[in-house]
Amino acid sequence: MLGPYRVVALLGAGGMGEVYRARDERLARDVAIKVLPADVATDPDRLARFEREARATAALDHPNILAVYDVGRHDGQPYLVTQLLEGRTLRQALVGGPLAASKAMELGSQIASGLAAAHDRGIVHRDLKPSNIFLTTDGRAKILDFGLARLSLSERSTGQLGERSTVTDLTLGGVLVGTVGYMAPEQVRGQPADSRSDIFSLGCVLYEMLAGQRAFLRDSAVETMSSILSEDPPRLVANGRSIPAALAAVVQRCLEKRPEDRFQSARDVALALEVLMLRSGSSPLLSRSFSAPRRWRRLAVVASGCGVAVLAAIGLSRMAGDDSLPSFEPRQVTTRPGLESEPALSPLGTDIAYTAQNGTGSDIWVVDVRGGQPLRLTTDGVGNRGPSWFPDGSALVFTSSRDARASVWKVPRLGGSPMLVVADAEDPAISPDGTAIAFARTGSRGLLRIMVAPLEAPDQARALTVDGDSAFDHQQPEWSPDGRTICYRDQSDLWLIPSQGGPARRLTKDTAQDYDPAWSPSGRHIYFTSTRQDTRAIWRADIKTGDIERVTLGTGQEHGPTVTRSGDLLGYSSRIERMSLALVDTASGRRTRFEHGQRLFEPVIAPDRSFVVFASNVEGPFDLWRLPLQGGLPAGDLVRLTEQSGTCTSPAISPDGRWIAFLRVVDGQRDVWTMPAAGGIATNFTDHPAIEICPEWSPDGTRLAFVSSRSGTAQVWVAAVRNGKPDGEPRQVTDLADDAASPSWSPDGTRMGLVALGSEVWTIAADGSQPPRKLTEGAGAQNVLWSRSSGELLVLGYWGTPRLAIRAVPSDGGPARELWTAAPSEESADLIGGYDVSLDGTLIALAESTVQGDVWVLQASGGRF
Repeated sequence: MLGPYRVVALLGAGGMGEVYRARDERLARDVAIKVLPADVATDPDRLARFEREARATAALDHPNILAVYDVGRHDGQPYLVTQLLEGRTLRQALVGGPLAASKAMELGSQIASGLAAAHDRGIVHRDLKPSNIFLTTDGRAKILDFGLARLSLSERSTGQLGERSTVTDLTLGGVLVGTVGYMAPEQVRGQPADSRSDIFSLGCVLYEMLAGQRAFLRDSAVETMSSILSEDPPRLVANGRSIPAALAAVVQRCLEKRPEDRFQSARDVALALEVLMLRSGSSPLLSRSFSAPRRWRRLAVVASGCGVAVLAAIGLSRMAGDDSLPSFEPRQVTTRPGLESEPALSPLGTDIAYTAQNGTGSDIWVVDVRGGQPLRLTTDGVGNRGPSWFPDGSALVFTSSRDARASVWKVPRLGGSPMLVVADAEDPAISPDGTAIAFARTGSRGLLRIMVAPLEAPDQARALTVDGDSAFDHQQPEWSPDGRTICYRDQSDLWLIPSQGGPARRLTKDTAQDYDPAWSPSGRHIYFTSTRQDTRAIWRADIKTGDIERVTLGTGQEHGPTVTRSGDLLGYSSRIERMSLALVDTASGRRTRFEHGQRLFEPVIAPDRSFVVFASNVEGPFDLWRLPLQGGLPAGDLVRLTEQSGTCTSPAISPDGRWIAFLRVVDGQRDVWTMPAAGGIATNFTDHPAIEICPEWSPDGTRLAFVSSRSGTAQVWVAAVRNGKPDGEPRQVTDLADDAASPSWSPDGTRMGLVALGSEVWTIAADGSQPPRKLTEGAGAQNVLWSRSSGELLVLGYWGTPRLAIRAVPSDGGPARELWTAAPSEESADLIGGYDVSLDGTLIALAESTVQGDVWVLQASGGRF
């Protein structure tokens, strides 16, 4: 007997212990019992970890994970009681060669589903391999040994290429975790593994099932690990037959070297494989009845990495009715390095125009939708973007900064000299009958508003939207097919307004950002880009019911939908954005890059340079994170400071380093909150129905400036502070004709710099006693920071160029100088994420963004978009 279990027979033995067949007399069922090695019993920490993880795994209750029934000890030796399986391991099944693609997809989908269930509980396998996957006699895949790999501290790689786990305890810094040949690159480097490491291992397993050999097979363990770090596996073939390109791309996406370039969840992998099975007719789902086929009426699975994407689609449109999305097939159109985005399909669907970055600017290109050599329509590279076709397909309009300001220009379809159409305008769209143009232009309050003008007389433009139609910028107007309605975006939502004028109606309303609207040919739907569900994907909204439906999965970020007049093609651009924190030592020029895996914004350096705080969405919604620093370098683990509903951004650290003020958005309500810098309970500092943003501490820490709309427009207000809480009512210090933004105190606390009135930098008296003074001309300012060390105002702006740059402006006026130490680390990087400078001026923090992407089209079949 082993506890309450009667041992029947020894089933096997190995480095992780012995496995017995046993009988649970209490429940009258056969079980398997794994008795762990004796050395585990002598290590209390490892034993406690084993018991915790075993219990956590037991709570999973998933059909593709080995069920854990019990954990206990017998004579001081730990054991694990699990479900008794009949069948063989995947390793044994692969002895006979590769599996059929249909079988590999079926098993891979099951394995991914099991991993997803574990990851949802915070459990990472870290040692997924064929010998840890069991195939039951009824065709089900079961994942074995969750967490057990962590116990094998004494095992090391011997240089042989068996499936022995190398080392496994994550508490050992720099120690390898996993099995040679199946470890992710970050595991090879001895870095912590997360759920995306399991996805890499799953890619190795998928590859082996399809090819009959390992993805990374070398003569020694060292060579194998080097291959994982620096080489791609051979092209997938099985017995001389090519693997379907869509399936190979899913595998390749799993095997990307950088975790952020892989699928971001195992559930996405499962869905991708299930869709490929549905396309091939091999999915067991096809034999099931669909009482509510919401999940399967459409799908787009994007597997994009390093600018290469594959999108597999299904469309059970006949099941879902005439209004459902069609079946569609993907086709990649552009393949050049860098970012190719903002696609615009010609009305007949023969060509597609797009914007391509060229390092320092961007140009408009056009290419046949079937691919081929693209044609460059603009050649000056001064910031040409946003192409839009004339209804007859003869020419395009686009936005350009060629005259040091955004204006609308026109260029023939096959190239030629661009012609100015509308000055001081952007985001052009031509009406369906070709007689009018809609565009965005800065209004009297400094915010963009939608304008409409006759094409023959563009100087006779009339304002279509007003301040009451959303308090933010109005951009990206798009005409409905009948020309009666225009859809536009504000800061985060889509709106509809009659093209002849009238009240606007909000189409979308939530915390997600919705943009890039494009009408369906029927005029019933709006396709758009959205950040909902913590990714960027293409969605569509029914303009009558408001129902919103997801079109693409958003695994690799998809942007900018565009639809042909016939509805047979939908174009979009894939996008891979890498954001990092660059820490620059201003004396030596040394740069240190820190990558957080997701989007990273608004870094703020602590007064004593001991830490930096930034906003990131690495675990879903935006929250604040603290990174310890030592000598201007990262020196410890990240600490999550906020974990509340809504989003938390725009951190500002008090001069004594004790408090953080930040912007919190919950259900559309924007307020300034404060909390201890070390973490703790946050307090609503402003607590007012108005919009309250942009907190900024005074140099002595006794006042907090912020921007508020409580007076009707966005103005700067100041409140006294005591122990992180308001000390009295705030008072308004600006009364500008334009909205103010980005207040920053002078070093002595008597003045403030801010952005207002045409995106220029102004200074004001901190008590509001003097009129504002303009410091810049043509800055295109996005943010301003008054340097405590140099006394200059550091301005992030466009400065008449298509790229953001930081320039130093004297506080009393004068020419701005380039701040080269604050330039991006790479020519292709952008500073859209923001920046900060330490109080002593010796350290700069830059949130840099590098983007790659390509243009794709989806070919509809059995319906239209």
